[in-house]
Amino acid sequence: MSGSRSRPPARGPIIDRVDRDQLARRGLAQPVPANTPDPAMIVSCGAPLPGYRLRIIDERGTEVGERIEGNLQFAGPSATSGYFRNVEATERLLCGMWRNTGDRAYLAAGELYITGRAKDIVIRRGRHIYPEEIENAVGELSGVRRGCV
Repeated sequence: MSGSRSRPPARGPIIDRVDRDQLARRGLAQPVPANTPDPAMIVSCGAPLPGYRLRIIDERGTEVGERIEGNLQFAGPSATSGYFRNVEATERLLCGMWRNTGDRAYLAAGELYITGRAKDIVIRRGRHIYPEEIENAVGELSGVRRGCV
């Protein structure tokens, strides 16, 4: 779907520095200057491989614009036709020609940025809270071992 084969071999990772609050509150991956304290830093997964297509959709299934976080879908030659003997899971997976990945992501300049799992989000008062961010923050506290949160 995407990966290192689609990027030039000499290119290092692309890291998108975005406003953490805008991403959490509005689902907007707003770029910030290099000197901005505590940005969300998201590594690009690259562009789709030839023959594959990506799109980001909102909760209603409508495709969203660039730098808007939503649910990642893909289509391509190796996309599965469904789960063996599991009609319910297949129905959740398929959306016409598109396949639901279960990932939250955004697109910017043709690059895919995955922000987390769709099912790993707590929405509180309209704000998206990612358990991974809580784990990382608590893991920085004195007396707490990383990975034990």
